[in-house]
Amino acid sequence: VIEGFIDGPNDTGHNDFKWLNALMAISEGPTHGFVSDSVKINNLELGKYPGADYWTRNGTHNQSPITNFAKIARHYAMQSTVKLEANSAYTYKCYNDSDYAIVTIMLPSLFRTIENEGAEDYGDMVKNYVTMRVDRSLDGVNWTLGGEFAIGGKTKSTVEFDKRINFPAEGEWYIRVTRITGDFDGDQFKSGDTFLKSVTEYQHGRLRYPLVALFGVRLQSTNKLSGAMPTITVEARGRILSDIRTGAQTLTSAANCANIIEDIVEHKRYGLKQDAAIDIASFQEFAAWCDETVYYTEKDKRGVATSKNERRYQINVVLDTPHKAPDLIDKLVSTCRGIAYWYGDKLKIAIDRPVNLPNDYGQMFSMGNIIKDSYKEDYIGAPDIPNQIVAYFLDEENDYEKTPIIAIDKSRLDEPVNSRTLNLYGLTTRSRAKREAIFALKKAKAIRKFITFEAPASAIVCEPGDVIPFSHDIPQYGYSGTILDAGLSQYTLSRNVSLVQGQQYALRIMKQNGDYAYHTWTAPTTEVTNVVDVGSIDLAVTYDNTFAFGPIDKEVKPFRILTVVRSDKTRFKITAEEYNSSVYIEDGTIEIVEQNY
Repeated sequence: VIEGFIDGPNDTGHNDFKWLNALMAISEGPTHGFVSDSVKINNLELGKYPGADYWTRNGTHNQSPITNFAKIARHYAMQSTVKLEANSAYTYKCYNDSDYAIVTIMLPSLFRTIENEGAEDYGDMVKNYVTMRVDRSLDGVNWTLGGEFAIGGKTKSTVEFDKRINFPAEGEWYIRVTRITGDFDGDQFKSGDTFLKSVTEYQHGRLRYPLVALFGVRLQSTNKLSGAMPTITVEARGRILSDIRTGAQTLTSAANCANIIEDIVEHKRYGLKQDAAIDIASFQEFAAWCDETVYYTEKDKRGVATSKNERRYQINVVLDTPHKAPDLIDKLVSTCRGIAYWYGDKLKIAIDRPVNLPNDYGQMFSMGNIIKDSYKEDYIGAPDIPNQIVAYFLDEENDYEKTPIIAIDKSRLDEPVNSRTLNLYGLTTRSRAKREAIFALKKAKAIRKFITFEAPASAIVCEPGDVIPFSHDIPQYGYSGTILDAGLSQYTLSRNVSLVQGQQYALRIMKQNGDYAYHTWTAPTTEVTNVVDVGSIDLAVTYDNTFAFGPIDKEVKPFRILTVVRSDKTRFKITAEEYNSSVYIEDGTIEIVEQNY
C-alpha cells in the first residue's frame, strides 16, 4: 500500500460511517492490465459492499493519476493534549502548502442523562450535542468562517469527528478551532469534553507513479468492514514482455518462461542489468518448448472424458520479495524441465526432454579421455525410490489456494508409502501439475545412477543437457581407450578386447570434428586382440581418437550432463545422470489422486 487514508462520505466529515481509501502498487509496468471482476474484499466479490469502487492503471510511463489519490496527505497528531474549551480558540498553522485540511476532534464520551427527578425516564442516557466552529486565515490576522457544525452522540465510548476545511488557494494556512457550546465541567448530567486529536494536510500532488501498475479502492465501513485492514485481492495479467522469437507483446509471451528469464537478466530497473547476456538460440528453443501444444484427457465428476490441449508451460507467479538471481532463475527454469547455466558470458538453457539416439549423442567420454581415478558413481537403492509424489501448486480455479496433486505408482501399491514432496513454482493449472507430478515420479523410478568424473579442459566440448555416450571400466559400460592406428579394414586399439565367435559387436569412435564413426560386425573367431577388422574403416579416424567397444547397444551407456564445472586450470568436473527414454512416455503406470478440501 503506497497511499491510504480514511475519510467521511464525500469528504464532508461526518463520521456516522467512514470510508477506507487505499492505493496499492501491484507490479512493475507496463502490464497487460487486470482481470475484470476479479476484485475481492475478504474473499467476497466487490459487489457485496455497497458504494465500493476501484480504479486501475497499467503502469505506463505517461499514465494519468488516479483522481481519488492524486494528492499528498501529511498527518500531524497533537504531541500533547489540546483541550478545546468554550470560547477559547486554538490556532493551528499548516506546516506545508496545502489545498485543504481535515481536522479530527475527539470526545472521550458524548451523552446526557435526564435530570428531571420527577420524570419517568430520570437518569436515562440520551443523545447530546456539541457545536464547534472552524475559521481559516492565510496571515493569521484576517479570518474567514470555515463552518459551524454539531457533533452528536449517545455513548460512553470515544467519538471522533473529521471536519474538512477547503482553502481558496494553496498555502500555509492557519486554522482556528473554537468550541461554541458551553463546557460541561461540573455538570453530572452531561458529558462531552472536546480535544483536538490531529490535523491532516492535503496537497494536490497529481502523483501518477510512472511504470508502476496501480490498484486503488474505496470502501465504506460496515459491520463486515471495521477495525482491521481488510484483505484486498485483484488478479493482474502480468508485465508486457516481448517474445524472444518474434518480438510480439501478447499475454502468451508474458507467461513464457524464456521471456521472463530474459527480462530478469537484462532489465535496467529490477533485473541484473546485463545487456546481451543470454544465448538467443537456446532461449528461442526453450520458448518454443514452453509453447509446444500438449494433449491430455480430462474427466468430469461423472467420469466422462474430454480431450483437451494447452501450451506445455505458462508461468503465473508474483515476484514480490527479493531473490538471489541464480536461485530465482533455477526455480523458474526447473519448473519447465530446463537447466540454466552460464557458458562463457552467456546464459543458456538446456531442456530435459527425449532425444533421438544415437543421432543426437553429444561428446563421448571413455577411458581415453577421462582423468584416471576421477570417476565416481552414486546409485539410488530401491528403498530410497519414492512410490508417491505429492506436488503442490497454487490452483487458479480455487483462488490460488495451495493445492496438492498426488501421483502414485500403481505397480508398487503393496509397498510401504515412500513419499516425496514437489513444489511446482509458477504453475497454477491442474493439468500441468498432474503432468509434472507424473514426470517426477517416473524419473525418480527410472533415473537411479549419477556419475561424476573429470576430463582435461582441452578435451571438453560438451554442455549441460547434452546426452553423452559413456564408457568406463569400473561399472563395465563397454571397453574403451584410444585409437593407435587405422588402415585398410582394421583399427589398432590402445587395449585388448575379447571377441566371441558369432557375437555381434559395435565400435564407436569420436573423430576430431566431434562426429562419430560407427561400425558393427560379427566376430569370425574367438580371440583376445587389440586389432579389429570392421570391413571398411572411416578415413577421418586418426591417432588418439577415443573409442568405445562392446556388444551392439552395450558399447556405451547414455547419460545426461547436469553440470560442467572447472576444477582447476587444466580440468573440468562433470556431473551426469543416466538417460532413460521411458521417463518421457506416459504409459498409465502412474495414478493421479486429487485432494479436494
